[in-house]
Amino acid sequence: MKRVVLGLGAAALALAATVGVAVADPGGSAAPRPSLVVEEQITDIAIPADAKVGTSFTSYADITDTARKKIGETGGQCAIVKAHFEGHMWAAQCTSMWKLPGGQLSVSQLLPFDTVTGAKKARPGAAADYSFEGVVTGGSGKYRGARGDVRFSQVQDAPSGFFGFRAEFALRP
Repeated sequence: MKRVVLGLGAAALALAATVGVAVADPGGSAAPRPSLVVEEQITDIAIPADAKVGTSFTSYADITDTARKKIGETGGQCAIVKAHFEGHMWAAQCTSMWKLPGGQLSVSQLLPFDTVTGAKKARPGAAADYSFEGVVTGGSGKYRGARGDVRFSQVQDAPSGFFGFRAEFALRP
């Protein structure tokens, strides 16, 4: 099995000073604003070179603050569910756990990617606009009962030499 690097959520994430849960507008009309912004520095992923629909793979990433100091970690499990998805080679359904100071978050997403050797990084000129969304399905500790959304966007200067993702969580209690 060839080991490669691919950003997931099971999505590079850096924690900003705004860690916490967003408070919704009392009228319920305002969308939640990002309440947690982190970077995920992908360090390991295992995707077989002969990947096809049905292939499963795993990933691991460090979670860092904006100064790229490690503050947590995330691991994910994915399965390729579709070929030729929204202009990408593959779509994978992924579930990941985000271990952060004070608790954990569970995230699920449909991850679009282009190769078995590293998401958009492998397609020159396309990396800058690589982004996708996920759903926060729960949490523990200070994130207990959390629900919400997360928006992933690729970081171009990840220290791993590959890439990472900025994740903007909009959490609702």
